[in-house]
Amino acid sequence: MDNRRRQTGWFMIPILSAFFYGIIVIACVHAATTVDSINTSDAWYEEGKYLAQSGNYREAFEAFNKAVELNPRNAKAYNGRGNMYWTQQLYDRATENYNKAIELDPKFFEAYINRGNTYSRTHSFDKAIDDYTQAIEINPVFAPAYTNRGLAFSGQQQHSRAIEDCTRAIELDPSDYFAYNNRGMAYFKQQQYDRAIEDFNGAIELDPGRSLAYNNRGMAYLGQKQFNKAIIDYTRAIELDTTFSLAYNNRGMAYVQKQQYEGAIEDFNRAIMFNPRYSEAYFNKACICSLTNQTEEACSSLRQSIENGYNDWSNITSSSLFGNIQQSSCYKEIISGK
Repeated sequence: MDNRRRQTGWFMIPILSAFFYGIIVIACVHAATTVDSINTSDAWYEEGKYLAQSGNYREAFEAFNKAVELNPRNAKAYNGRGNMYWTQQLYDRATENYNKAIELDPKFFEAYINRGNTYSRTHSFDKAIDDYTQAIEINPVFAPAYTNRGLAFSGQQQHSRAIEDCTRAIELDPSDYFAYNNRGMAYFKQQQYDRAIEDFNGAIELDPGRSLAYNNRGMAYLGQKQFNKAIIDYTRAIELDTTFSLAYNNRGMAYVQKQQYEGAIEDFNRAIMFNPRYSEAYFNKACICSLTNQTEEACSSLRQSIENGYNDWSNITSSSLFGNIQQSSCYKEIISGK
């Protein structure tokens, strides 16, 4: 049996970060059933899996609960219920269920991957790497395990190891969009912009309808100071996902480099509209409002940035960023609250 894309008996959740994903999608064929005809733990598990993959998470959760009640040793049911907790961002509860699944079946590599995804989501990258490594030892030809471990290595700033893992994932599955995208991000972090662009090109060729790689390629072009190309890519990302706040923010930064400040502020506003807690977008807007002598708007945006978690006080107190408003009462009030 080819274990690279085994599609029966289990499913896994996505893992994402600020810029890129490692995702596993498992297909499911579902026979027509009625609730009255479902009378075994495995049947309730299959029902829960179908409901989850249809987006009916609440009903799926109840189905997995029923599967556990009927057979408290059904490892797959605990894994499925863990996934439902994950969708609710209840990561501790998700981990408890993955722990139980692994306790019942120590070779359940999908549960290791899902627990690793949960650890990555909560930035516990050491634990995530341990779980992905365990999954790889059990099934060394499952490409997404390498993709996700590479993501965790990137979270630790171990970009060379991330590149190694993503390369292995691509060897196993040349159609892995996220492996190309994640390797491109690792090259980007190393300022190897040409190689990053090559990988983002590869991801785009595989799936031109996804916005992510366009945004990331735009970042690489921005790193090369190819501002027009960056803007084109950010615009394409936004066309594909009109709520993509990161792409709006990034396009705003490209407009700043071209001294197109009105367009930059418009994009920062859109980023904030779609993500009202986007502290960096508030900060970027504050900088440009200061530069263009919009004192009250600069102070308001700076306050909102800090309220939403921006805490780099070396930037907040920078005379090069806020020299135009440093003598204003509103700015002095913000600084006094440091």
